[in-house]
Amino acid sequence: QGILREGLEDVAQFFKAHGSCRLPLSPSLLVKGIVPRDCSYFNSNAVPLKLSFQNVDPLGENIRVIFKVSLAPLGMPKSWHRPPRLPLLWVLRALPASGGSGGSPLALMALLAVENFIYSCAGCCVATYVLGICDRHNDNIMLKTTGHMFHIDFGRFLGHAQMFGNIKRDRAPFVFTSDMAYVINGGDKPSSRFHDFVDLCCQAYNLIRKHTHLFLNLLGLMLSCGIPELSDLEDLKYVYDALRPQDSDADATTYFTRLIESSLGSVATKLNFFIHNLAQMKFTGSEARPSLSFAPRTHSLKTSGRIRDVFLCRHERVFNPSKGYTYVVKVQRDNPGEVTFVQRTFEEFQELHNKLRLLFPSSLLPSFPSRFVIGRSRGEAVAERRKEELNGYIWHLIHAAPEVAECDLVYTFFHPLPRDEKAAGTNPSPKPADATWARSLGKVGGEVKLSISYKNNKLFIMVMHIRGLPPLQDGNDPDPYVKTYLLPDPQKTTKRKTKVARKTCNPTYNEMLVYDGIPRGDLEQRELRLSVLSEEGFWENILLGEVGIRLRDLDLAQEKMGWFALGSRGHGTL
Repeated sequence: QGILREGLEDVAQFFKAHGSCRLPLSPSLLVKGIVPRDCSYFNSNAVPLKLSFQNVDPLGENIRVIFKVSLAPLGMPKSWHRPPRLPLLWVLRALPASGGSGGSPLALMALLAVENFIYSCAGCCVATYVLGICDRHNDNIMLKTTGHMFHIDFGRFLGHAQMFGNIKRDRAPFVFTSDMAYVINGGDKPSSRFHDFVDLCCQAYNLIRKHTHLFLNLLGLMLSCGIPELSDLEDLKYVYDALRPQDSDADATTYFTRLIESSLGSVATKLNFFIHNLAQMKFTGSEARPSLSFAPRTHSLKTSGRIRDVFLCRHERVFNPSKGYTYVVKVQRDNPGEVTFVQRTFEEFQELHNKLRLLFPSSLLPSFPSRFVIGRSRGEAVAERRKEELNGYIWHLIHAAPEVAECDLVYTFFHPLPRDEKAAGTNPSPKPADATWARSLGKVGGEVKLSISYKNNKLFIMVMHIRGLPPLQDGNDPDPYVKTYLLPDPQKTTKRKTKVARKTCNPTYNEMLVYDGIPRGDLEQRELRLSVLSEEGFWENILLGEVGIRLRDLDLAQEKMGWFALGSRGHGTL
């Protein structure tokens, strides 16, 4: 703070001597002085400055800039630039800005912001992965009001991650969180917009892979620039390995899809965000108040209303963003009839307790259930045991000393999030009355996106996405997978299967199914029979839809890609 004050005095003397100057960042802007009270610094390692200058224009606002000695910002390749969405913009301009239909432009602008988010998020995922951008946390991933996401602070790259003890902080391939997926899907269930996001990522990845050698040559020219992270051939090898130039586009598509799944389910990213928040609190001193990483804003007794009682009703199995259990808590407030339900994971309960310990001595807090268990930590028995232990914990928390029970952390934890809306008033899925080994066939429907090609006596079937699958008869989403045969096949030797997607009507696979050693003449006499089924464990798997594709109807000399309708029987066309 003292150094900042001295520097600001020097800047003030400069303006006293020269009157005004143009900002080097944007020479069209003229400034005539510094505003010390609005100047401060950010709490990252490089301590960037936040500066505020007086505008020469008397009607203009102060001009705020960030000053930091760092690498240049990340730019996107021109091949990634998309054409403008002119039809949508024309509609926006044609609609009135106010009046009876004034909400329509706002709704369209919200859709445009989500589209901007999808495109920019895809670009950031691919770029940060290829360049191995590290030190990714919630303070250097930015969001504009237009929906564009962008990264700042590129001090660590090419895999040179920060360490927390012996642990590498950036262990996920890139930062792609369940909150980002929520925006893309428009909710907590996968939608067809997620298919678009995955396709954009894979297209961007394959586009830059086509220029691997140019990319490596450009980086090679920088080896003598004195950048610690880019100093020898091993650093170039990091980029080479990330681009996988030896892979086909189809293999690279499958590979990057698995990276997206891995990043989405990564606990390491949440841990990294948490470590960063702790470091920031330590840096800023005792004035900074801890907050919960999963809560977008802070709530208090005054804003939310006094909590009278809490009760953990049940646990539920979840598969997205990763397998585990979530706990449904009933929250009653003093207002008559005001009851809400919130869903929290064991890790979120633990985060609450850890941050309460930063504020209060252990003697004021109830003891927290042990995280360590013998056997599988995600099993039903463990979830049931934790349910009872967590129930005791939150009861004692609400009845603790007022400074604990009424603190903002507690009220923020029990305040509903968007994902909690579906929990209100719901009950566990009903169990069948009698355990038979077969289940009745549900509805069929939906579409499957395939890419079909033939080369060197090999038939390649890329199962990309499925959209619009029907829910099961009990109302739950299915656990779908794809199974294929080449008919006729009396011995069933041509069966191929994808992995199982969990609890979704709109799964993404990007898996390649290959049939080898089949001459073209034989192939033209075959039919590809594709079925989509829901895996039901001990029950009989449920058919969700199927399609038959006569291979003689396809021009096998070139790749065919498209959506095929799923039904009970029948032949599909592109």
